[in-house]
Amino acid sequence: LRPNIVVTSPSWAITLAEEAAQYGLDLPGLQIKKMWLTGEGCSPAFRARVERIWGTTANFFYGSLECGVLGIECDAHNGYHLAEAHVLMEVVSPASGEPVPAGETGELVVTALLRHDSPVLRFRTGDLGFLDTAPCPCGARLSRFHLRGRALDQLVVRGKSISPLYLEELLMRMPEIGNWYELVQPTAGSAASTMRIRCELASGVSPAVGLAAAIARKLQTATGLLFEIELVNRLARPAGKVSRVVRE
Repeated sequence: LRPNIVVTSPSWAITLAEEAAQYGLDLPGLQIKKMWLTGEGCSPAFRARVERIWGTTANFFYGSLECGVLGIECDAHNGYHLAEAHVLMEVVSPASGEPVPAGETGELVVTALLRHDSPVLRFRTGDLGFLDTAPCPCGARLSRFHLRGRALDQLVVRGKSISPLYLEELLMRMPEIGNWYELVQPTAGSAASTMRIRCELASGVSPAVGLAAAIARKLQTATGLLFEIELVNRLARPAGKVSRVVRE
C-alpha cells in the first residue's frame, strides 16, 4: 500500500515491527513521513525506540471518546498543543475538584465546545497533567499541556506514589531491557515493600547472573524504592490496548 503516515498505539507500533522483522520487511525503507502515537501512555524513551525502529518522527496525539481531540504534539516534543477551538481544559485537585495553581499537576477536566447533541461539561478524564503557557519552539501559539499518566494507574509502594510512565522511562533507557514489561501492583492492603517488574531482555542479551539485581539497583537509585526484577522469555502480546500495570 506504500503508506506514508502511520497512526497507531505505542505497543502496536512495536507489535507491527516484530511482525515486519519476521517477514524481512525494512520499516525505515518505507520512508514513513510521520507517525502519530495515541491510545496509551508513552514515555519519551519508549517513543525514541519506536522512532529508531521505524526510522521516522513519532508525535503523540491525545483524545477521548467523550470529548474528541484534546491535544496534538508538534515535532518539538515539548507537550501537547491544546485544541482550543474544540475544548476548554482545566486542571483540578483529584481529591477536592478545586482548580490547582498554574503549572501544578492535577486531574485534567474538559468541557467540549462543539458537541451540541451530546454536551460534555467539566468531564473528569482521570488523566493527570499540567498546563504550560510558555511559548513553544515550533512557533504555534496554542496553549500546551503535559501528561503525567492515569490517576488510577499510579503505583503505591511503601506509601509512596509513583507514575508507571516514570518507571517506563527508566526501564527504556536501559539497553539491556526489551520493549515489553509489566509492573506488578501489590494487592490492596498488602504489606509488600518491593515493586515487582516482569520484563523481556533486549535481543542478543542473555540473562546473566546478577543482571536482574543490577537492574533493580539502578531503579532503586533513581526512585529510592526496592524492586524485584523477573526476567522472562516472552510476555503476551496485546490484541488491543496494552496493560502495563497488572495485579498480583
